[in-house]
Amino acid sequence: MLNDTVGSLDLQGSAGETFAVFPPGSTVVEANWSPDSRYLLVVRSNWQRSPSGPEIEVYGPIEIWQIRLEDDQIGSPSLVFQSLTRPDESGNFIPEQIVWGTWSPDNRYVLFWQGPLSASILADGMALWALDTGSGEAFLLADVALLNPKYQSWAPDGSALVFTAGGYRSAQINKWLNLFDATSGQVVTVVSQTEQIPGIVAWSPRGDLIAYAAVPASETGPDLADWMSFENQAIAGRRVYLLDPATGQHRRLNDTDAFQDAPTWSDDGAILYYVQREGDTMALMAADPATGQAQVIEGSRRPAPKAVGYYGQSNWDDLLTHRPEASRAEVPPLTETYSDPTGGYTLCYPAGWHVGQGWEGLYGWQEMPTLTSYPPDGPAPELSPFSGQAIIAIQVVELPEGDLEALLREVLAEPGPGQITSKDGILTAFDRRELTMEGRPAIRLETMGDFGVVNHVLVVLDGTRGFILRGRGDGRVFDAVAGSLQLR
Repeated sequence: MLNDTVGSLDLQGSAGETFAVFPPGSTVVEANWSPDSRYLLVVRSNWQRSPSGPEIEVYGPIEIWQIRLEDDQIGSPSLVFQSLTRPDESGNFIPEQIVWGTWSPDNRYVLFWQGPLSASILADGMALWALDTGSGEAFLLADVALLNPKYQSWAPDGSALVFTAGGYRSAQINKWLNLFDATSGQVVTVVSQTEQIPGIVAWSPRGDLIAYAAVPASETGPDLADWMSFENQAIAGRRVYLLDPATGQHRRLNDTDAFQDAPTWSDDGAILYYVQREGDTMALMAADPATGQAQVIEGSRRPAPKAVGYYGQSNWDDLLTHRPEASRAEVPPLTETYSDPTGGYTLCYPAGWHVGQGWEGLYGWQEMPTLTSYPPDGPAPELSPFSGQAIIAIQVVELPEGDLEALLREVLAEPGPGQITSKDGILTAFDRRELTMEGRPAIRLETMGDFGVVNHVLVVLDGTRGFILRGRGDGRVFDAVAGSLQLR
């Protein structure tokens, strides 16, 4: 039980008894359990905000403490990491932060980033460490590395880590590929930044290959660092490579002359999935790593976005959910009814969902009825295509001209949940289908913002009234809810 307001931490035993581990005033801000529940790692910031103003009072360097639990016995906390940052000439420390990364598959090592308390520095990268919970020793892996979880990948037995090192938020410059040997504690560079600029990495479950996406160093440079579109040759030139960790040799997966990214292995390591641009569309590919021969995964095609992630740090998770072995949630039954007498409609939705009054967009609060699979005032879960999770916003507008195409133009001019467009920009529309809802003309389509966020959309014309349903998340759930629409 962590109380970050007073900086305390208590543990509760199996019989309900409470053990005070860190009393109030200990500046505890975060705790991290090992996956096997044998270790609890606790961050003590050694700073707190002044109750009377924005000032921060700093008492010392940030620390990590470790508590071992064995046979229901709670061990004494031990200090396993203290920031090496020294005080300034006046003896004052700067406030720092620690951000946790992933645990190794054997539950022994955990990654973390450490650096000054700054959102800008957080975006540009901080020092990357690996903490050995067995010995209590922390290894500095890189002076700076981006906090992108796709830029690190453990060997299947936890004996090594491959990671993209280098600072600045751009994916197009100042990056190289390092290998950390957990046994020796040594870090070696296997792909230098003078040869390639790597990004996303993935270690095969078989342990014999590392897949990574990279652009040749000759095709990029500082003037191409911040340009986030496919017109940037430093992005368009990204390809998938395979590295042999035993020899350090690497090669192209295949000779396809197209943008490639996000290598991801099948559970058995027999297939390498990756995202590829084909003309104006993106698709998920499945390749034989031995031959490089690849084919498109059915149903994965969609338009290419205008921007490729944050400063080129791409996110293709929506396409990767089309992998055959990716988990798919069941579509929940619609057992509840939402009725809007003023708007003149009813909708059915799953039990446990929440009725809200709007959603927060890039351009401020958008007030309209919403149905969400999560509390409206809480953080949104992963709204992926087959997650069973969604937000659905309902809007009723007046259309004196009674024109369905005019209604559609209005929809494309306004970003939906999670979407961003440039000023006066228009959403990309695709997969349009014309249909009828209770005898009224309707259009079902998908829309995409500049950064690739997809909304499911249904527009229905009822005389001079227009009904607009926008949904982000599981399209199957959206279609089920939209299909229950009844107009009065």
